[in-house]
Amino acid sequence: MRKPIIGITPQLGEDGRQFCQANYLNCVTQAGGIPLILPITEDEDQMRRYAELCDGIIFAGGPDIDPALYGEKTLPECGAICAPRDAFELKFLPMAMEKPLLAICRGIQVLNVALGGTLYQDINSQLPIKALHRMPAPTDDTCHAVTVSEGTILGELAIEKTYAVNSFHHQAAKDVASGLVVSARSEDGVIEGLEMPSAPFVVGVQWHPERLVGYDQNAKALLRRFVREAEKGR
Repeated sequence: MRKPIIGITPQLGEDGRQFCQANYLNCVTQAGGIPLILPITEDEDQMRRYAELCDGIIFAGGPDIDPALYGEKTLPECGAICAPRDAFELKFLPMAMEKPLLAICRGIQVLNVALGGTLYQDINSQLPIKALHRMPAPTDDTCHAVTVSEGTILGELAIEKTYAVNSFHHQAAKDVASGLVVSARSEDGVIEGLEMPSAPFVVGVQWHPERLVGYDQNAKALLRRFVREAEKGR
């Protein structure tokens, strides 16, 4: 049986290089898929071809999203943005959602913004944060807990309702887009998981399960479920 092809959106370096962290490639391979980096493009026909080619798609982590894209002025605490990647991912996301979609860190933020939601540009200055959300390296350890919601995919997969995750972000979903539900929160209330109940598999997580699959059973379960869903749709 052919292994499912899992497309992954890349980083765009200042020198024009497009690349993907090895953890994304490795976790897909370990879960039984074939990883494929999807170069950033403005060509909608090429995006449609990506969606046709892939059995599942990962929107990976990366820089902040331009606040203008969700109707806000940029705060001083907002980080660097990547306009070409913003344009690509926001236009590509509706096509990608036709397949199983796993949105990680920046990916969950793109998911929310593309569907009409907004973000906290900097949770440390805009919220009463208690948990450590931007941990120092290495980021393959855990630093705070999340509690998952019953009746969601994350809730179904979880070994326990509350478990520890890693964390490397300073932005998070604020107003949740129509059609999405919150499936996980951190101990201080920050949204850590979003899902689309009307779709077979559209899951966003604010943490980085691709960095935890070597030992964490919850991360393994999420990646395996995602790849199994990709297999179903071939």
